[in-house]
Formats: sequence, structure tokens, C-alpha cells
Amino acid sequence: MKELFDFTVKINKEVEKTETREEDGKTITVTSKVKEDVPVRIIFKQPSRRDTEDAEIQFSIEMSNCIKKGILTKGMLVKKYSDTGGIFSEDDDKRLTAMYIDMAKMQREYVALENGSAEQKERANAILEKLAATRKEMVDLESTYLNLFNNTADVIAQNNLIRWFCVNLAYKQEENGKIEPLFNGSTYEPKLDNMRDLDEAEDPLYQATFRKLATFVSFWYYSKNATKEDFKKLEKDLEEGKY
Repeated sequence: MKELFDFTVKINKEVEKTETREEDGKTITVTSKVKEDVPVRIIFKQPSRRDTEDAEIQFSIEMSNCIKKGILTKGMLVKKYSDTGGIFSEDDDKRLTAMYIDMAKMQREYVALENGSAEQKERANAILEKLAATRKEMVDLESTYLNLFNNTADVIAQNNLIRWFCVNLAYKQEENGKIEPLFNGSTYEPKLDNMRDLDEAEDPLYQATFRKLATFVSFWYYSKNATKEDFKKLEKDLEEGKY
């Protein structure tokens, strides 16, 4: 399994300790149960092509569910308020609309080039950098209207997709060295139910893990080009309380 990132948490749990001593010429072995901090390594698997395709489908499902519930998309929200002149200035409206069009065009170009020749891959990387810059510009512009946009179908679907990645691609490795899925279940829905059960039960491993895991996955999802060094810096910032 190819790992994208990992981190270690310590869980206080009951473990068996065995002591051996000599008494009256005899070897005595005593086993007792004690509580101690046990390290657990959390691993996030590098998404495969199939994982990425499944994620795209999941995002579409999440968007569709939101729209069926009457939740507006960002585009709908922009149009609604721009038509009434209530949320954006005319210049902001034109600028944001142009960026949405540019983003869609660049995303299509990137998909067409990413698996091509070396020259095409180089162009794809340049497009990816431009996409990131455009996305940042959009975020800066939309930050003024953050409360409204936080409740759009796009944001809710993105948050649910990040949860999907956490639930499906997170693994744990305890002292025995065996790597197992962090959440139990053969498909997403049972895994999600298991996650909710652990949350409600205040499971120690879940409580020590999920917030950090979700932060790492969000960082990866929005940056796309994050390196292991970037994750180490993020972990250091989290430990220092910067987030």
C-alpha cells in the first residue's frame, strides 16, 4: 500500500505485562494488566485511479442530494443575488463569473493532458498551478460572503467528500505491526455508520485521531501538491496550536 502521509497518536489502554523472576531456585512468570500509552500509527493511503474515480462519483452524489433538498449551489447563489443586485457589486459579479468559466476550462484541459506525453504533463502541471492561483483568488473574493457560501451545495458536498476520503482511505497500525482499516465495513455506508458509532461512544482512538486526520485530508484535498515535508510542517503547526 502506497502511503500519502502518516502520523502517530498515543492511546491509554490496558495491556498485559509479563515479568519473570527467580524465587527459591525456580523461575516464576507473572502476567498482570496495566494501563499505559500505546502508540498507534495512522496511515492515509495514496488514492489510486479507481479511488479518484469513485471520489468524483461520490461528489456528484453529494451535490445531487444537496440540490434535491433545495440547497443552492455557489453558481445559483451568485446568480440569485447578482440578479437582485444584493450581494456582489457588478464588477465582483463579472470577475467571479469569469473565474468560474476559466476554472471549468482549465479543469477540462488538465484532465486531457495529465496522462499524455512528457510535454503534455509539463503543460498539465502549469495548468494545475494556474488553477491553484485562480482558486485562491476566488476564495479571497468569496471570503467577504463566507457565511452564505458555507451553506451552499458545493461546500457541503466538498466537506462530505473529505469525510468520504477519511472513512475509506484511513488505516491504523498498532504495535503488532498489522495494518487494518481505521473504520470497519465493506463499503462506504457501513464504514460511515461505524465512524458515527465510535464518535457517539467517545472511542479514545477516534477522539485522538479524526480531527487531525480530517485536517490533513482537507489540506491535501485543497492543495493537491502537498509533500511529506508540508504534512510535517502542518503537524508541527497543529501541535503548537496554530490551527
